[in-house]
Amino acid sequence: MGAAEQIQQAVRDSHPFRIELDRTDAETTRLLQALAVWGAVRHASERYEQDPTQLAEDLAAERPVAAPAAVGRVRRLFMSGRSRASADAAARRVRTRLSHAESSGLLRAAQDVRTVKVPSAAEVWRDFELRSAAYYGLLGQLVHPGGDLAAAEGYLPADIVERVNAQLLDTSRLSESLRLRGYQSFGARFALVHRALRAKTPRPAR
Repeated sequence: MGAAEQIQQAVRDSHPFRIELDRTDAETTRLLQALAVWGAVRHASERYEQDPTQLAEDLAAERPVAAPAAVGRVRRLFMSGRSRASADAAARRVRTRLSHAESSGLLRAAQDVRTVKVPSAAEVWRDFELRSAAYYGLLGQLVHPGGDLAAAEGYLPADIVERVNAQLLDTSRLSESLRLRGYQSFGARFALVHRALRAKTPRPAR
């Protein structure tokens, strides 16, 4: 079993994954379309991470409580003082959360993501021919496309590799035409981890 696994790994490393230029291949077309959509929204996802989920959960919890605050004056007269106070407080919390989401750019990013459309087969193949490196860079973030992974990770110890892979990398300021490949992303995250480790290491007294 051990020998078979080594042979299997050797075959994988010696046969890197390639996207064949076959416009009639429906599965490859769907793969490229999925990568194109992910490439269009990943900056927003990486920048805001869990913020959209948290905002949606907060609004889902607060909106039913805040709803009575939006009724007319006449209907408010028939509400108890405690109900009005509770609704008004929930409405203020909703406004605060939405204001923060707007100032942080989250609402704008959400609007941009909603406008992203799946490109047609012709569009995505034309884009792939122009920016194949960008597609391979995205694919490298999801699967191991082949080649020497240890070399790409600088033959570093496993504990350091694990720490580097756990490091978040903000690529929101990169242009659409500039995508980091797997080894480039790893190198950038390694630099961040190395800087953090140096900052924590006490310097010898002189």
